[in-house]
Amino acid sequence: NIAFLQVEIKAKILPYSADTALQKLTQPFDIIYIDPPYDLSVSHLIEQLLTRNLLAPDGILFLEQRKKREDKPPSFSKLTFVSSRRFGEALLYQYG
Repeated sequence: NIAFLQVEIKAKILPYSADTALQKLTQPFDIIYIDPPYDLSVSHLIEQLLTRNLLAPDGILFLEQRKKREDKPPSFSKLTFVSSRRFGEALLYQYG
């Protein structure tokens, strides 16, 4: 996708576990996409990301999770739920 969109210079992929990747980040990002293994809780990682101001003030955070019965989006401090989209078994939540 990065090559298709021709944004190689602007994009950064960190092929690490989320815990390790968070330690390597030092600047805020405009878009953060979190795609953890299904059924893995990521609340503590998102709160750490927000505490360290790694999402730019007008940034967008995407979180992919398995679709569950309640379909209620997770809530996080400092983030506003924007929308969600369903893709098969997955739900993609967007926050701003």
